[in-house]
Amino acid sequence: LKFVAEQVGLSSYYLSKLFKKEEGMNFKDYVIMVRMEKSMQLINEGKLNINEIACAVGYTNANYFSQAFHKYYGTPPKACQTRGIRPGK
Repeated sequence: LKFVAEQVGLSSYYLSKLFKKEEGMNFKDYVIMVRMEKSMQLINEGKLNINEIACAVGYTNANYFSQAFHKYYGTPPKACQTRGIRPGK
């Protein structure tokens, strides 16, 4: 949020308020949503392993990514990858 705010010349506080008003969710939740949707797309493509997917969507720790994925989708990423589970969100 701070980086984006600096790029557009707004304070973090003001950008956060504007973002929530326009998108209906806070900036952090939006970033998580985008990361999770991209990670699911990468899992479905089947070309990368979980560590590579975690890195590709901006997580430096694959275990933390797996926890965040599980919290978001209700199933671990490995289950989606190995068994083709397609959780709906």
